[in-house]
Amino acid sequence: MDQDESYEERPDRRDGSQDPWTYVGSCPRCGSGLARVRLCGVATRQMHGLVVCDECEAIWLNPDLEKPPIYSRSEVAQSPRTGESIWDPPNRWATLEDIGLLGWFDRIVIESDDD
Repeated sequence: MDQDESYEERPDRRDGSQDPWTYVGSCPRCGSGLARVRLCGVATRQMHGLVVCDECEAIWLNPDLEKPPIYSRSEVAQSPRTGESIWDPPNRWATLEDIGLLGWFDRIVIESDDD
């Protein structure tokens, strides 16, 4: 998958504004991507968060980047919990609300447009 296919703009909020840019940290595997929270399982109502490098597609089950990541065995990165593509809609980059519901709010870096 090339970078244009895996990269998405900041998620739009329901009210039309955009959430600030959020990430857990720099990817410790490739060193060039950001480890960001991806909300998956949306279509099946088995919603769960994954931390995904937006460059190399390394996947963590939680925001602890010191643990080894998981790599999908498929050509298209799949959720280790549901087997579905992490990139197909309605799966998305997590909003601040999603991150709060996951209980990961204290583990992310938040950059607003003002930063």
